[in-house]
Amino acid sequence: MCRTPDMSDMHHDSSADLNVVKSKLKDIFE
Repeated sequence: MCRTPDMSDMHHDSSADLNVVKSKLKDIFE
């Protein structure tokens, strides 16, 4: 599942298309 650093990165993702969130979720669910 989501680890704390991953959640932190996602909450701080300010890119317009949420690239960080997308890549983190991809890593988690692959």
